Amino acid sequence: MVRQEFPHLEMKVSREHRVVDAYAFLPSQPGLDFDVHLDLQGDALSMCVVGLWAEMFPCGKPRIFDSIMLAVRGVLSGKYRIRKSYAGSHVTAIQLERPENGRWIPVATDYKWGWLIPMRRTHKFVQNRAVH
Repeated sequence: MVRQEFPHLEMKVSREHRVVDAYAFLPSQPGLDFDVHLDLQGDALSMCVVGLWAEMFPCGKPRIFDSIMLAVRGVLSGKYRIRKSYAGSHVTAIQLERPENGRWIPVATDYKWGWLIPMRRTHKFVQNRAVH
């Protein structure tokens, strides 16, 4: 499905891995500003992008599978963005967001060790801009 929608992107896929059942790796390249890792372990499908680790399960359920595939396509197409929250220079959370009615809606959040630090947060946004 991803290869059909993004044929211009190089993707390395393997079902022979010592830790996970299958994985796909899309390196940073023309058309993709950052690396994207996908893996399947049991019934959990994971995506790692720009420090965000998003895991959805059970991916055997169509609703769950469809939601992570929407997220993957959104990241690759540049429609979704990643919000990195900082307390000082420390990343406290990384959130995948999708646009809806002029607002950004959270899709997945990965909290880091300092998310409870009572400091003002700054944010940086990462979005694939190299889409062909």
